[in-house]
Amino acid sequence: MRIFIADNADAAYALAADTLNGAVRQYPTGVFCLPTGGTAAHVYEQWVPALRREGLSLLGLAVFNLDEYHPIAPDHPESYRNYMQQRLFRFFPPGRQEIPNGQAPDPDAEAERYEQAIAAAGGIDYLFLTLGHNGHIAFNEPGESFGTRTRKIRLTESTIAANARFFDRPQDVPTHALTMGIRTIMAARHLLFVATGVGKAPAVRAMLEGPLTTALPASVLRLHPDVTVILDADAAAALSEEARLALGRPSKGE
Repeated sequence: MRIFIADNADAAYALAADTLNGAVRQYPTGVFCLPTGGTAAHVYEQWVPALRREGLSLLGLAVFNLDEYHPIAPDHPESYRNYMQQRLFRFFPPGRQEIPNGQAPDPDAEAERYEQAIAAAGGIDYLFLTLGHNGHIAFNEPGESFGTRTRKIRLTESTIAANARFFDRPQDVPTHALTMGIRTIMAARHLLFVATGVGKAPAVRAMLEGPLTTALPASVLRLHPDVTVILDADAAAALSEEARLALGRPSKGE
């Protein structure tokens, strides 16, 4: 696991964009998996101009999304398909953009279709993750098995509350989602993990220094052979003195 601590959030997003560019150079015709959410949106804002500056193209890539609300229409303003269309999908080749169907009448069948599509593409080369306040990755909530594949899941109340700011009315906030499972995530060849903000600091410390436990889904990333972790100073604020010394960073207040 390679851990980088940027001075601030903007620097972390820029470093993440550069890291993604490196992945595009490594896998110009590869399979990427990308997240949604606030942290990802900031990274994408930096990544698109960074691609242009370096003359890189996404047209050789296939892309999968980590998750989608269920049920939700693809053209709903807060669907993850719409989120990705607005920010990134227009840069990927048509027909090579996969996202779970938020209107699938049979979620189990849709989950199996998604897994088969990943396998048919040859597996995921590079997967980008962000962190929920409760330690979830994708929509794998605390308590979920590390052996899960893509499936429909009920969101925790804390995740529902965190997502409420994106919807006009409380009753419109989705309570379920189709999400890539932890086992599927861990099968990716390379992982990029980005967390920013002091609100993520407790989960970051638990992820890096706490026990390996399903109560903190992100802790499983310590088992992956190739993970790049990018934090800003606020997200790293709760790390212990020992962890900071190991990273070559001064303790808080020095």
